[in-house]
Amino acid sequence: MKIHKILIAATFLAGSTLGLSAKKAEAFSFTTDSTYNGDATADIELLSVDVNGFNIAADELSYVDRVDTKLNDGGASLDAGDNARGIVSENPTDEQFARALGNNYLSQIIDGEDSREFAINVFFETPVNTLFLWERGKNSKLGVVALDEDGNEISDELTLDFSQYSSAGYKLNTTEINSAQSVSSTAISLEDFSSLTTSSDIAGFQFIARRDYRGPDFKVIGYDRAFTKDGKLVSTPEPGTILGLGLLTASLAASRIRKVKKA
Repeated sequence: MKIHKILIAATFLAGSTLGLSAKKAEAFSFTTDSTYNGDATADIELLSVDVNGFNIAADELSYVDRVDTKLNDGGASLDAGDNARGIVSENPTDEQFARALGNNYLSQIIDGEDSREFAINVFFETPVNTLFLWERGKNSKLGVVALDEDGNEISDELTLDFSQYSSAGYKLNTTEINSAQSVSSTAISLEDFSSLTTSSDIAGFQFIARRDYRGPDFKVIGYDRAFTKDGKLVSTPEPGTILGLGLLTASLAASRIRKVKKA
């Protein structure tokens, strides 16, 4: 597992308890380009994402490589389109979670259950500075916490409210529901994590559903470069430059051309 070393300008407030306080994420929007053709039950492959005119192909993104479930009281299962490939399981293993998230099929999702909880640690194949997220139903919340290599929380919780985000331009009809539902999308960059300690190793993220979050049904994919809170690409610094909020050195931040992972 590659670890992502960052130097944060903000100072962590003394006496704060990680993981107990939460703030609303200053998320930004993006456009989804996929193979969706109106059939909400079929395979839907992500082709690219576009952030303010900056296009990122699916093979330039970073996919989930490992999952470590910390809590799941029945709050998280795996679902897929009625006629799509993918894992459908009410009690998935960590390996199954990783397989379902670790590809560019937007029709394969974590299915959250209302009034239930989960806390799932997710690690990507390469370091990421940006998270792209899609949520079926546009009616749920999801918490996100930064983790170190041992799975320890090193930031407060960011809360994403998908009811407030724009449509991703496609619908999903999966085995758990009886009709197609619209999907919303949003992105967050490491600049959102202002409560990070002054020197931190970010190795992954914990995704959280609390009992009042209405069961988020989501997909997450990462990207190695960072954006500002208003969705503007942050320039890659020169090698050896001390970094601001959430950026890698140029040697890590340089784009990697990767083969798209498919189920």
